[in-house]
Amino acid sequence: MEDILSERGACGVGFIANLENKPSHAIVKDALTALGCMEHRGGCGADNDSGDGSGLMTSIPWELFDKWAESEGIGSFDKLHTGVGMIFFPKDDNLMKEAKEGNCLKWFESG
Repeated sequence: MEDILSERGACGVGFIANLENKPSHAIVKDALTALGCMEHRGGCGADNDSGDGSGLMTSIPWELFDKWAESEGIGSFDKLHTGVGMIFFPKDDNLMKEAKEGNCLKWFESG
């Protein structure tokens, strides 16, 4: 993986996978290393405080979700009609309240 650290000329997309379709911590670790090489491509804004949402995509850990659902007394998730998303709110309480009151959550609340 050392050679990827010097690769900074291509635009910000990377793809790391196991050809046998086996999930592993090593794949995530390698993906995080690759992601660290994309900071200059939008992962961090010029203000060093914001960016355009660089991250990594993994498969949904259904066993983990189903275990949680069972502990909460909820049925298993419908894998064909369920997705997972994350929303990051400002740390400042007033800005967080303003963001939550805005239109950004209407799509999620209607689903």
